[in-house]
Amino acid sequence: MSKVIVIGSIHLDLVSRVSKIPIPGETVIGGDLKYFFGGKGANQAVAASRMGANVYMVGKVGGDSFAKPLIDNLKKNKINCNYILEDKNLASGIALIAVADNGENSIIVAKGASGRLAFEDVTLAGTAFSPGDYVLFQLEVPLLTVEKSITLAKSKGCKVILDPAPAAKLKPEILKMVDIITPNNTEISFLTGLPSTTDKEALNAAEKLRELEVKAVIMTRGKDGALCLDAKGPRYFQGYKVKAVDTTAAGDCFNGSLAACLAKGFSLDEAIDYATKAAALSVTKEGAQTSLPTWDEIQKAF
Repeated sequence: MSKVIVIGSIHLDLVSRVSKIPIPGETVIGGDLKYFFGGKGANQAVAASRMGANVYMVGKVGGDSFAKPLIDNLKKNKINCNYILEDKNLASGIALIAVADNGENSIIVAKGASGRLAFEDVTLAGTAFSPGDYVLFQLEVPLLTVEKSITLAKSKGCKVILDPAPAAKLKPEILKMVDIITPNNTEISFLTGLPSTTDKEALNAAEKLRELEVKAVIMTRGKDGALCLDAKGPRYFQGYKVKAVDTTAAGDCFNGSLAACLAKGFSLDEAIDYATKAAALSVTKEGAQTSLPTWDEIQKAF
């Protein structure tokens, strides 16, 4: 089985429930403050591990009291943490999250040490890269680090999966090296400048990304499932109806589960279906990593 190597952020989430997401200038009274392990990179690593993959995490934490619990939590989830660095001069990354009664969320990220992850830090994990491994990226670490690390991963014969979140402009020469890109509707519109609300609009946006030579575009569409466009043509994948409690980390769950299934030898279509199921199940629970399902839980639920 191939490995899943996640290069990304490791954060602590501070979460409060609110009746609604505040608009600019508005104060909304929240509920009790709760602490959850998070960060898009760490979330995806945990999601992949719970789906049965052999996972390595590459990232950086600070020199504060959060660092050890953040790493210990990943180890508890059976993730190799040999390539997580600690910078004593920085704070660990923090996310401030408001979760509304309808399950929607609003997030502010203070990247801390994650925002200082350098390409030189990633090269320390170079011996972990093997041909056929899946390397999973997001954009909560510096964009230059992501770009150089994608080049490194491809030179090692790895497959690259890019979750372009938070949305950022990406160089065409970098996109050409991406095997799978997984934007949601907001991110694909940012990347292409096209609307993506309807099926036709989504397909048009995906086609524009394919024109940039991305091998496969998987647009995640929340409760409406996913759209995949690759050399085989477009395929739509159904969503699964659940009662949403908290949508935090649903996209991370999809990406980690997708990478895990591919690393275990599933076809792309099979992996997308399982990842859609995992993401649906994740929104039925509160928190980021606390909501990520195991392989057995998915088998029982669907």
